[in-house]
Amino acid sequence: MFNFCSKQFKPIIECHQLQLDGFSATNLLQDFMDNNGFMIETFQRPPIDIILYLPFNIDIKRICIGNTIGNHRSTHIDINVNRDQVDNNSSWLINKTCPYNINKRQLVFHRIANIFNENEQIRRIEITEHSSKDEDTLDNNLTFKCKFLSNLYLNNCSKIKLSIKRTFRCSTAVLKYLEIWGTLSLSISIDILNEIKKLMPEEKNTQVNKTDQKNSQSSISTTPEVPREFIDPLTCNLMTVPVILPSGIIIDRSTLEKCINEDRLWARTPKDPFTQKPFTSVTQPVVAQQLKTRIDTFLTNNSNCSSLKNIPRLLDASKPCREPDISLFPFSKSSPSTNGLLKRRRDNYDTLHETSKLKLDDPATTNNFHEPRVKQSGVLYRNDISDYCDKNVRKPNELESISDLIPDVYEGGAKIWECSHDLTLFIDDNYERWIENGYRTVLEVGCGHALPAIQLIKHNFDVDLQDFNREVLEQITLNNVKKAVNEKYSYNNRLFFGDWTDLLEFIPSKHYDIIITSETIYSITSYKKLIDLFDHTLTYNGVIYVAAKVHYFGVEGNINLFKDFVLKTKRFDVAVEKTIDANVKRQLLRITRQTSTSVEY
Repeated sequence: MFNFCSKQFKPIIECHQLQLDGFSATNLLQDFMDNNGFMIETFQRPPIDIILYLPFNIDIKRICIGNTIGNHRSTHIDINVNRDQVDNNSSWLINKTCPYNINKRQLVFHRIANIFNENEQIRRIEITEHSSKDEDTLDNNLTFKCKFLSNLYLNNCSKIKLSIKRTFRCSTAVLKYLEIWGTLSLSISIDILNEIKKLMPEEKNTQVNKTDQKNSQSSISTTPEVPREFIDPLTCNLMTVPVILPSGIIIDRSTLEKCINEDRLWARTPKDPFTQKPFTSVTQPVVAQQLKTRIDTFLTNNSNCSSLKNIPRLLDASKPCREPDISLFPFSKSSPSTNGLLKRRRDNYDTLHETSKLKLDDPATTNNFHEPRVKQSGVLYRNDISDYCDKNVRKPNELESISDLIPDVYEGGAKIWECSHDLTLFIDDNYERWIENGYRTVLEVGCGHALPAIQLIKHNFDVDLQDFNREVLEQITLNNVKKAVNEKYSYNNRLFFGDWTDLLEFIPSKHYDIIITSETIYSITSYKKLIDLFDHTLTYNGVIYVAAKVHYFGVEGNINLFKDFVLKTKRFDVAVEKTIDANVKRQLLRITRQTSTSVEY
């Protein structure tokens, strides 16, 4: 390992606050015996930022800091790193003009250490990788040893920022010395590596060429790239129990507990840390079960990685998330399902489609946090579900808008989308023709409020419904359908819930004469699942109607991509049945089996 905070490697160190003469930040690059240290002007108050720029990328192994000069001592130091790649154009070992351009763009830093110690005897702070010790320790009453907050950002670092947040008894911010120990990153180009060799004594060239590169290879290969969605946006650490806030943002449950405990400390109502809107009986955080499963799978697959092996993989792991001492929410709530759901404000289509009251399971206030999850897919029957929806009619102002959709968690079923109105009007104009053609059985895919399906139920079609979320079916769809059913309607509607691929074992094959769906093609990744579902359920002479926007903003899908995908499957033909001119153009597609695959009854 080498100390890269040294003039030998030509780093650049900067501090934009005024410094005492003879105590500038560049002193931290000198040898300890020749180093006066760094000291800020007495009228400058924290925070004080010091940024070290390196002409190549390194893997950090240990950081040593001298936090005391005379009676002046820095007691709270925050360390962050930037992992931008340094190439031949941006390294001043090769391009001599680079040092003049390094500060002309905004940098993104990740926190790796947060040191707070007011012990008057401490003269040295050592930060190392995760060890077997669980707590910070003192060594010989002079050295304070602690661990990095996370090893996820220690590889391929090019810039290190030290922020002095607090000093002892309002003294001046100081640093006696700074040592950044580590190895060369494997991502270093050959040209930069050759320049580094020129900076080293000859006897160390072999170590630079072999030992450091070998260590870097091991370090990078054993530390996998963590997906961005696994990182807590507030702490920048890997989440163990992700929680969806009412604002739609996902943070770790331990982070949420800290925010709520801080609110309790100041006698404030617990609230969303991003929108500052208080939690209510309707807007509450809920565990992102799908994301939690993905994180556990990621940790299990990389269990041999030293930086990830101490992170709990299950809710009942050796270091589970701490339950708060008091209930996070003072109100009581009940739910017909153990699988929580985000809520969404919606407009009433008419009195028939009044929205029933949604309630959530909040793992912070219930005891089913360690219980197994309910089945992810299945089928319900209208007559077999008790009519609990009418007992809790919600006032219009009780709902707040949270999020249109969260992939694989909540697919927007609680909102009435524009294309469902288009499909409903189209049904009013064409249902008589369908009856003449002998069409009887109908399936609405991604039904939500089921407005199109209800129009067909009124005309005695045998309609089954499907939605991703079981809660939507039980608390919204079912309520609307029961209001539409009359005494002459005897068909016991089936309600399928779950992912389209999982439903192939529940939905009858080649059973439905008509399949209708609206606003379900916004994600390219779901196209194959949807086409497979169509192929499995549609009769040979059946027809499919898909209502959708021509363009979807914020997601990758659109109607042209979907039409191309359908044609490439060589199973269906697709044509535009109707176009609706609006601010965002909408279309109604008619999909039928190709002639070679259809047969006459």
